[in-house]
Amino acid sequence: KYTKDNLVFIPNDYIPKIKEYAYTNHSSLFEESIYQFVKNIYSDKINRNTRRIISPYELDVYIPDKKVAIECNGLYYHSTNHGVSKYYHLMKTEKCAEQGIRLIHINEWEWYNRKEICKSIIAGALGIFDERLYARKCSIQEVNLDNSKDFLEKNHIQGYVPSSYRLGLFYKDELVQIVTIGKSRFKEGEWELLRMCTKLNTQVIGGFSKLLHHIPKEYKEIVSFVDRGKFTGKGYYSAGWEYVSNSAPNYHYFLGSKRYTRNQCQKHKLKSFLGEENFDPELTEMQNMLNNGFLQLFDCGNIKVRYKIK
Repeated sequence: KYTKDNLVFIPNDYIPKIKEYAYTNHSSLFEESIYQFVKNIYSDKINRNTRRIISPYELDVYIPDKKVAIECNGLYYHSTNHGVSKYYHLMKTEKCAEQGIRLIHINEWEWYNRKEICKSIIAGALGIFDERLYARKCSIQEVNLDNSKDFLEKNHIQGYVPSSYRLGLFYKDELVQIVTIGKSRFKEGEWELLRMCTKLNTQVIGGFSKLLHHIPKEYKEIVSFVDRGKFTGKGYYSAGWEYVSNSAPNYHYFLGSKRYTRNQCQKHKLKSFLGEENFDPELTEMQNMLNNGFLQLFDCGNIKVRYKIK
């Protein structure tokens, strides 16, 4: 159970002064721009800043007929620096899920740096696409490294990641959907579906299943991790994947317009990363980062799923 006590993460007297924060003054504009986008593509009822759904907590944008909600997570006001718990965003996601509502979290950095991808995710959740294709009308072939990198940077919210095997669906010689596979980032001897991605604002009906059926049998079994802050895993389950577990929330650090992963900011790297004069070996990773003006924002964790190659 989530309580007021276990949602408080940092005591107020610890919160350091922010040295640099590019987006703070734009938070209200950020939420307004997401609302206006939804309003422009969807003509039925939209609730804004409602506390009636998961009371007493607020949902920024809620589309009742679609059972879809959107949280606009401003970097400062949703950060550890502001006293927000690592479990806060997950808590709201789970409260929505209990009512069959898909909650999509969009943070400020994503909106300003991956805006078209964010728009495509939101529109897709509402069933709105610029183009609908059938997988049976698409050809299938391996994708080279350069083309996969270009496609993922343009169409996947997390961008490109190195992989050892890449398979794509092509419609009239255009790549419209891709899966990439590589060795697991977390467990030795395990293969991982690192990315599954469709062209922006495009639905490829049956595409994921077709790609899975053409993965070489030598992989035998693969796992993948679904971002709970944006997706429910429904598409994976429909394609034959099985649920394994949920992971704890993860975090990124932000400074100005830059984003940094947890791996980049491990304590043993901070002397070099922050500079010797800014690093205190007596403090934790988080304390060092916050003392140097970085914002720490937690996500909702991932759903781990497994698929056996047939």
